[in-house]
Amino acid sequence: MSSEPYDPYIPSGQGSQNDRTKRIQEQIDDTVGVMRENLNKVADRGARLDHLQNKTDDLAQSAQSFRRGANQVRKKMWWKVSATLGAALTINLRRHLTVLCRI
Repeated sequence: MSSEPYDPYIPSGQGSQNDRTKRIQEQIDDTVGVMRENLNKVADRGARLDHLQNKTDDLAQSAQSFRRGANQVRKKMWWKVSATLGAALTINLRRHLTVLCRI
């Protein structure tokens, strides 16, 4: 006698074939589960990449604004330094001219 349970709808000798089919189906189910997990991970990765792209765009915009502001400050400071140097040169020139005129 075989150790397989009796099933009148399965022809004799087909029980081991049925077990093999069940094992294959289990492997298929496991594979489908892994594939679903992978798809979920890919979707999550896409969402993270989109978020990172948005942050990158914001950072690029902020960097451009900072660059403009820094250039404005640099130009303003250049004019202040130039005006200060011009004033100092004018004062020194007048001083020297005053001294030369007295001689």
